[in-house]
Amino acid sequence: MVRGKQRFPDLLRFFKMTNGTDDSPSRLANFLTPTSLDRFLSEYYDNVPLHVSADDAASDRQELMDSATVSALLRNTVHWPEPGLKLVANGQSIASAHYHSLRELANGAQQVPNADLIEGLMRMGATLIIDGLEDRVPPLRRLCEALGRQFAAKVGVNLYASQSGVAGFASHCDPHEVFAVQCEGEKVWRIYANRADRPVSGTILRDQQAIDRAKGPVAYEIRMQPGDLLYIPRGYYHDALATGGSSLHLTFGVQPLYGLAIFDLLRDLARNDTRIRAYFPSANDGSRLEQHLDQIAEIVADLIRKPGLREDIAVKQRLLAGRGSAEPTSSSDRIFSRTGLRAHVEQPSSGSVLVLGGKREPAGFLSDAAHWALSQSSFTSFQIEARFAHHPRGEVNALLDLLLKHGAFVEQRPN
Repeated sequence: MVRGKQRFPDLLRFFKMTNGTDDSPSRLANFLTPTSLDRFLSEYYDNVPLHVSADDAASDRQELMDSATVSALLRNTVHWPEPGLKLVANGQSIASAHYHSLRELANGAQQVPNADLIEGLMRMGATLIIDGLEDRVPPLRRLCEALGRQFAAKVGVNLYASQSGVAGFASHCDPHEVFAVQCEGEKVWRIYANRADRPVSGTILRDQQAIDRAKGPVAYEIRMQPGDLLYIPRGYYHDALATGGSSLHLTFGVQPLYGLAIFDLLRDLARNDTRIRAYFPSANDGSRLEQHLDQIAEIVADLIRKPGLREDIAVKQRLLAGRGSAEPTSSSDRIFSRTGLRAHVEQPSSGSVLVLGGKREPAGFLSDAAHWALSQSSFTSFQIEARFAHHPRGEVNALLDLLLKHGAFVEQRPN
């Protein structure tokens, strides 16, 4: 692998901030170019694969990562969580003992990844996989945040690097949307005709023989070159092979919420209903048990239609997507001090409410921020903005104004 200067400063030009505003739309436009976002959503998203060639438009996708940056990352792996960096060959994981070595650290000797051992195994045909790059490379995090806001989803980015024509993984499908960007070298992707029906992690086939029977014939064979983008909707079986020489690509996994999440959210709302907390009648009395289950079904159906559940889903989506704004924190910090006004947050199924003295105000999606604020004797604007960055800055400011208006807090200016 080529060693060289880390390219994070160069990458930043792909994600320029303009006057402190959130430029997520322009990031996505650059990422998908020349396919427009509207066309992508209407024709391809959760529907069919899409290959976008770098030859079709002047795109900076190729600049997202290079081998010099990978080498720099490998030499900064002391505190890398072990599952986040691994090597595979012919679909099988290589034991970490083959690329870890003992190193004396501040808190004692530990086995940590060794960059020279990793690069040596890669020369022998291993594929390097680094997970969670969004937590290590700020420009990639910005793109993940833009994707997360667009699709109300959790987004992560993984790196795959190999130095010879080998397949890192056998045929498989993913339980999330896949956006693959070829950064160096070439790789041939095969996408098969059959698609698993909206898989989640627990429904994905694990047996390779069963996968080979299920995937069907090859529907697309795509040779990815630097700057190319490949979108694969969840459930499509696929595999990839580097075609001689080194290959480096990034995979962005986009995972929106799906229906099973509702059961965890309903639990918190339903526990407030005394009828839900009642014991089940004995199954020996079939008619009473049936009546009880019918009653629960009506309660749950009513909860699903209530604003409280929609609020919980919206907040969960915001948390998955990450920061709600690319704006810098306030240049002039405000200080808020609690008064003696009795105030609290209620979260009934009808929607979150701020109870401020004798007044009730809807809390909207900010019940978490409001609850935290009311539990503090004092706090600053930067504290609440940083803790609840998944909420848009304007909504947080509106909450602060509401707390001031009703006298729950008084504002002090720093000296």
